[in-house]
Amino acid sequence: MKTFAFFATLCFTTLFYSKSYAQGGVSILMGVNPSSRIYNGVVGTHTALQYNIDTYQDIHYGVIAQYSRFAAPNGIAVSKPSQVSSFNGFASYSLIKSGPFKPYIKLELGAALNRTRPELESRASSVPQTPNFFGGQLAPSIGTQISLTRAFTLQLEYKKTVQYGHAYASDGSYNYTGFDMGITYQFAHDQISKKGHYRPSKYRCVYNKKTGATSCFRFR
Repeated sequence: MKTFAFFATLCFTTLFYSKSYAQGGVSILMGVNPSSRIYNGVVGTHTALQYNIDTYQDIHYGVIAQYSRFAAPNGIAVSKPSQVSSFNGFASYSLIKSGPFKPYIKLELGAALNRTRPELESRASSVPQTPNFFGGQLAPSIGTQISLTRAFTLQLEYKKTVQYGHAYASDGSYNYTGFDMGITYQFAHDQISKKGHYRPSKYRCVYNKKTGATSCFRFR
């Protein structure tokens, strides 16, 4: 959890430092990681903080800090790492750019720290524990954004997380899936007044209430 807190602080620092120039948004996501072959009989929870760089094109970029925690039912000890903290860069492609529903595909790539919670080690002295280790992380996903207001968007996402780059993960035993739901705050709405007039900015934006789309144009 400390690793995730560090990454989250780093993202927020970057966010507030560049807010006056930012034309993207920030997302807070939470969800579940259903049981998989690697964590057999174990269900996990997932939290993520995502910083989106909006290019006003079909492809968007950003960074995402994530923390997944797995717990065995009925306090049964497990030998696999029960916490995964990661920091990834991502690129997403909007399948439909305008309209209240905007489906997309996304690919994340970065690094992850896999570790076992100390409290599980004491319960399972007879169970061999896997050492903490760093590895690569690849996570393709599909999702959709649902416009709520000019500033806020509901986000739903289904993700497949693949661990690689370490002997423990070479057989695919650390891969898992997840379903997330969250809220995205868009910075672009700051450039539009309530009356629809432009505010001073290097971008000019127009919000369409019927489709939920925001069209922005850069000027000098």
